[in-house]
Amino acid sequence: MPVLEAGGSGYVTKQSADTDLVEAVRVVARGDVFLYPSAATVLTRSLRAPRQATARDDTLDLLSPREREVLTLTAEGYSSTEIGDQLHLSHKTVETYRQRLMDKLNLHHRSELVRFALTRGLLQAAATAA
Repeated sequence: MPVLEAGGSGYVTKQSADTDLVEAVRVVARGDVFLYPSAATVLTRSLRAPRQATARDDTLDLLSPREREVLTLTAEGYSSTEIGDQLHLSHKTVETYRQRLMDKLNLHHRSELVRFALTRGLLQAAATAA
């Protein structure tokens, strides 16, 4: 489930937000995970389904070292300006790198970049250090 893969701790549907939102916040604040029952069903099914290799498995090899840096920093939540400051680039250059990444990886949203970085282990060191 993309929400959990991206580091989320809960999932509430729009239809149930008025009744479950307060409870979800309390559950997550305790350090637990809150899933709406239908989301738990989807998660359970995806865990039971056999994993298949995707066409993106070796796409990390297509990226230049600079593109990997931009990908990692983007996935860690830094803005284009912050990434530019760290890498000594303009924010426009960072945005160009990010667009190039998305084109190479056939991704369309920043959240997909985060998921890609997570599944390739690019955030593993940052997650264990926290």
